[in-house]
Amino acid sequence: LPDTYSTVKTKGMDNYFGDLHWAGISFAILEDRKFKSAPIENSEHLKGGYEKKEVDHLDQKGLKLLGEEQLSFLEDWSQNWQKDTWQKIALSQTIFSQLTTTPDKRDKKHPLPLDVYPERKWYKDFDSNGWPQTGRNKAVALLRSCTALHLCGDQHLGITAQYGVDGWRDASYVMASPALSNVYPRTWYPPTPGQNMYKGSAKNLGDFRDGFNNYVTVKAAYNQYPTGVEPASWFDKGVGYGIATLDPTAKKISLAIWALHENPNDTDAKPCKGWPIRLHQSENLGLNAKYFLPQIYETSQDKLLIQVINEANGVVEYTYPLSMKKAYTLPNVRKLSSYTIKVSSFEDLENVVEFKGIEASPIKNEQVLQVSF
Repeated sequence: LPDTYSTVKTKGMDNYFGDLHWAGISFAILEDRKFKSAPIENSEHLKGGYEKKEVDHLDQKGLKLLGEEQLSFLEDWSQNWQKDTWQKIALSQTIFSQLTTTPDKRDKKHPLPLDVYPERKWYKDFDSNGWPQTGRNKAVALLRSCTALHLCGDQHLGITAQYGVDGWRDASYVMASPALSNVYPRTWYPPTPGQNMYKGSAKNLGDFRDGFNNYVTVKAAYNQYPTGVEPASWFDKGVGYGIATLDPTAKKISLAIWALHENPNDTDAKPCKGWPIRLHQSENLGLNAKYFLPQIYETSQDKLLIQVINEANGVVEYTYPLSMKKAYTLPNVRKLSSYTIKVSSFEDLENVVEFKGIEASPIKNEQVLQVSF
């Protein structure tokens, strides 16, 4: 692992969170377990499922997910890019949502066929990173601000989803890899079908409020099923792995979950149903940003780094690399406010051109900001 961002011990333990730069990708390596608050309702989360009720009261003041030191690191990492960086990826233990439903002991020995959809209940698991919700939303918003993809595992369920903070699909993508050996298989069978998916899609795909009412859109899920491959006690538990393929030229990302029994070298080999999922880097900024900013015009640089700061609250809306083609319309913002726009060249990131008091507009902004280095 790289050097830690902070050498301050946490509860007597060394920290290892920090960043790693490799092949044009900047990785944030997070400890999303060490700083997290302890469950607040004894062992209620171990008692199984529940009928969905109001859970906002579980998000109490002072509760932490990543902790203040890690949030400070994540904020610094999101805003600082190196000369050859084109993509940011966060690596952590588990997904920032509660995307499992009530387990059934019978499923351990007899997994259900793919065409069977059982009755399950929402699951309120404090061990998931869907709780505490405020800490979860802070982390997701920081990932969105730098178009970061989130890669993780640990919940044992292969899944690809798009996060939401204030609404569905307004943040970045995440892929959680299944385990290679599932001692305790988990499944995703939400009791209400997902919304806003194409006709004929599975009930467990689409827009959901998870077990802690977080916004999340499930794109694909790899539930365990009878594979017909022996030993069934291993292969029928949803075992496998995830592969993320990144194209720096086109700025495209392909995400795929593969079942362990599938040989990818076979000519007819396919990943699990629903994959691959393909997206452009810019899709990690999320949807629902409806206010327009001006165009940037610059003729001498191939690549610029744009940072947009909301002047009302000082929050960095995004730090985003642009491949220049003379004029480029900046990505939209989420609040009708005035913004500071900082433009720097990847040739010299210390050389910054700054525009202050730029007003976002509810209609397309025809203003052009001329940048010259």
